[in-house]
Amino acid sequence: SSQRNLEGVWKHDLFEGTVGISANNTAIEGKLLISNLDFGVNDSDMKELFSEFGILKKAAVHYDFSGRSQGTAEVIFASKQAALQAMNHYNAVPLDGNQLS
Repeated sequence: SSQRNLEGVWKHDLFEGTVGISANNTAIEGKLLISNLDFGVNDSDMKELFSEFGILKKAAVHYDFSGRSQGTAEVIFASKQAALQAMNHYNAVPLDGNQLS
């Protein structure tokens, strides 16, 4: 679940540390690669976080063979514009006191 603090900065209770967003393929296929996620974050959290920007084709946390989160995820939007919007919105925004990068 998400919340806003009194200053209006978006915070998410399942994120710790600095979350990184990579968008190497965004211009082609609307893909964002998310890194340094808290190990408790799941697919539903990713959908909740990113669905406000547009239709998602995929929002999946990466797991190892034993079912443990690798702390990374892939989000693919139906449009590259939605992916760029999401990246621009969350770039350098503090989450639980840390900045996205």
